[in-house]
Amino acid sequence: MNYQRSYQIYIFGLVVGVILMLIGYGYGIAWMGAAGIVIFCAALVQTAFFFRCPNCHHTMEFRGRKPSACPHCGQALDWHNNPKERPKQ
Repeated sequence: MNYQRSYQIYIFGLVVGVILMLIGYGYGIAWMGAAGIVIFCAALVQTAFFFRCPNCHHTMEFRGRKPSACPHCGQALDWHNNPKERPKQ
């Protein structure tokens, strides 16, 4: 899994998790709130494992803004194109 997909899953998991928690606890549906917590935590855990620099493979900081470059090696990160879809030269 690449850093782009990992970040997408992170954002999706956080949003869905929070929504389920709010609905579950707002309406008294405990299982829905618990599912929201599980999804929220799973998004955080997968990001901690898979949000890595494609060059040096160090884990990057995922809190706050998306990094424009790896803080360890300085490799620029391309957020607009999927590296697997680039034409080979």
